[in-house]
Amino acid sequence: MARLAYQNGVSITTGTDWFEPLEKELLPHTHEELSILVNQAGLTPMDAIVAASKNGAEALGIISERGTLEVNKAAALVVLNKNPLEDINHTRTIRFTLKNGVFMELKFFKSHRQSRYDNGYIKV
Repeated sequence: MARLAYQNGVSITTGTDWFEPLEKELLPHTHEELSILVNQAGLTPMDAIVAASKNGAEALGIISERGTLEVNKAAALVVLNKNPLEDINHTRTIRFTLKNGVFMELKFFKSHRQSRYDNGYIKV
């Protein structure tokens, strides 16, 4: 269905906001969803990234505040070690993030029992 919608110009957005899978998660996390959009629905890697950023902000009615990197918008970005336009699975190679203008480094953790709102991030 997503493939048909995409082929007919329907704006696609991701539906998850969690980047790491929990044990026995019923729904895909963001990285899986991006991969599904590219590999099964036929989106280009760039269109999948736009679905997770700009289109999501438009769908939520917050495009004037978030969703793209522009002056006077909340600064949020993910810096990757590899190019996701070459392989959408490279979105998993996170070097660091910038959230609300604050530099954050990803702290890897094995236990997913921590709060989802902790997200394993620490200020550096």
